[in-house]
Amino acid sequence: MVTLPYVIRVVGSSMEQFDFSIEEAAWSLGCPKTAAFFKVVLPNVTSGISSAFMLAFINSFNNIPVSMFYQVLACPPSRQP
Repeated sequence: MVTLPYVIRVVGSSMEQFDFSIEEAAWSLGCPKTAAFFKVVLPNVTSGISSAFMLAFINSFNNIPVSMFYQVLACPPSRQP
């Protein structure tokens, strides 16, 4: 949750650089929209997705205290009498 803005920014910039006319060409050649996504768009955006994963994974080690704080807020310790 803490690293989500990094992922959105990296994958978003990767999607901005993608030429969507390639996807439209796949549609015009008879490829269904879902197949065009998996065969045309996803392979071209994979580098952005993998770099966003690595950036978020490495940055998550820097945010361990924040994650522990969120965990305490979500599941407060039970009080026993």
